[in-house]
Amino acid sequence: QATTAVAVAAAAGAAAGAEAGEEAGASRALLESAAAEVPPTEAARLLLRGTTAIGSLAARVAACEGANAELRRQFALESADLVQRVQAGFAEARGHLDTVAQQLGELNSRVRCQEETLSGGESLGPAGPAGGAREALPRRVAELERRASDDGATVAGLRSSILSIQQRLADVKRSINSALVERKSNSSSPHLSMRSDGDVGPPAPSSPARGA
Repeated sequence: QATTAVAVAAAAGAAAGAEAGEEAGASRALLESAAAEVPPTEAARLLLRGTTAIGSLAARVAACEGANAELRRQFALESADLVQRVQAGFAEARGHLDTVAQQLGELNSRVRCQEETLSGGESLGPAGPAGGAREALPRRVAELERRASDDGATVAGLRSSILSIQQRLADVKRSINSALVERKSNSSSPHLSMRSDGDVGPPAPSSPARGA
């Protein structure tokens, strides 16, 4: 019986091992069939796409680096030009300031000389040149104002005289025109005036002299 039981157990184990081997073979066959279903060109296509993307990214990085280098070069050139212009502007401004300072110094010296001259004239008194000029200036101004007022009065008188002369000339012109019109009217109708006065006809023509 023990031998029979061992034989039965061995048979059962062999059957179980055979069944497990069959299942593993089935799984391996399924995997192989699934791997066989994926075409090899798809993997190559994916690899090509990845390589293309990497190359495009590298090209973009290189372009960015080149643009960065160009910007740095332009910035350096513009900075150098700006520095030169700033230095030239400072030099020009310094020159202008020196000129202004020189002109202010000359002006101060002139003002100082003028003040010294005026102070010297005041120390000399009214008889000094500056004092005499200051005293003569109001008199000169008053004389000029008086002459201007006299000239204004003279001009006003002349203007009134000219206006009156123009009025008289206008009256004379009107009188002359009236006289000319009246004379013209009288000279144009002498026979009519004679008939109305004495009904006298026109004079007879004179006979020629005998024995002439």
